[in-house]
Amino acid sequence: SDPDLRKRLIDSAEERIEKFPYDWEKFYALPENPVRHDLKPEESIGGKAKIRGVSIAEQWIDEALEMGGKRLFILPVLNQKMEEAAEMLKRPYVTLGLADAGAHSKQIMDASQPTFFLTYWVKEKGMFSLEEGIRRMTSDTADLFGIKNRGRLVEGAFADINVIDFNGMSLEYPEIVNDFPGGAGRFIQRANGYTSTIVNGEVFMESGKHTGVLNGKMLRN
Repeated sequence: SDPDLRKRLIDSAEERIEKFPYDWEKFYALPENPVRHDLKPEESIGGKAKIRGVSIAEQWIDEALEMGGKRLFILPVLNQKMEEAAEMLKRPYVTLGLADAGAHSKQIMDASQPTFFLTYWVKEKGMFSLEEGIRRMTSDTADLFGIKNRGRLVEGAFADINVIDFNGMSLEYPEIVNDFPGGAGRFIQRANGYTSTIVNGEVFMESGKHTGVLNGKMLRN
């Protein structure tokens, strides 16, 4: 809302851009409502700047201001050609799973992977049936890593269950929360459509809120 401040920001940014040239058609402002990752070159910072006839710095700052400074900007590195990712996911020897034990918690956020898989590949693209999609993330993974009594709803197994509203599943916009020890920050991405999460037979989460139950157990293999 301050045109003088906006001009100073743009001028300062353009000086840096001249010193460190990038391919701006590989930088994106992460969309909201809905959050999407299947982005095209014309949706990039560079692509939009060309369409509008403005500088890279001006496009960047305008997009940041749209969300009050909470807009996220991404530089995709791996698996951004969704059709190639789809071919990999279809292979029977590919198992879903990604984690780095909490490293880079202010740079990446992998916890949304199951919800993204169900909402994008299963619901939107129809690449898997719901039953197959669930199996790929449960018993397939448990079997691969030799985790016994997990991944199936059978008598004698651990009663760890997600009750979902499949049609209502969606991902919210990623955000930073400062709740680590010492006030350190991390990315989170809230999900909708999880009616209940049951851990060892007790309701752990209900409609996205913790019930107070702490019923998990150490996994030993």
